[in-house]
Amino acid sequence: MTVYASEQLARAATRTRWSDLPVSVQGQAKDLFVDTVAVSSAGLCHPSYAPLVEALCAEPGCATVPGLPQGVPINTAVQINGGATTVLQLQDGHRMARGHPASHMVPAILALAEERNVNADA
Repeated sequence: MTVYASEQLARAATRTRWSDLPVSVQGQAKDLFVDTVAVSSAGLCHPSYAPLVEALCAEPGCATVPGLPQGVPINTAVQINGGATTVLQLQDGHRMARGHPASHMVPAILALAEERNVNADA
């Protein structure tokens, strides 16, 4: 049976607990998290992005889009919050990952955590 790298990564991620991480890793994760939320929030306010937010966020749900008074469906929150990280091109960067790992993961993780009402360890 073939074991794909994505499966190995997923298994490792599910076994990882926040409380078990070294303080230095927690600090870096907090920095990336706060930066990603801030960049996304700034993008949500940008005049070029506001029409999309308005168009897609009419349906009620349980997930948060910063600045909106009501929740939206989880898939909408992930799409809107994730897309907003790219509006100002200020998202995190990581040379070895060749991308922006926090800007892709944080919106999905937040929406899932909110939907499931879980803490950082979960």
